[in-house]
Amino acid sequence: ESQVTMDRGEAGLKISTSHLVVRAKVPGIDEATFQEHAKAAKDGCPVSQALAGVALSVEATLVS
Repeated sequence: ESQVTMDRGEAGLKISTSHLVVRAKVPGIDEATFQEHAKAAKDGCPVSQALAGVALSVEATLVS
């Protein structure tokens, strides 16, 4: 699930925030490791890099 906020400025519409909700079942992984992978994915994602200056957040939930 992705939640994107757009604001209208003088130059038109602009993405101001992006919040990604991830739920995953990953056998053999603990919560801390899952959170580390989620953060690394957010930080290294090409879309995240393209949206530099936009408030990005990820809500990652490990499902058992």
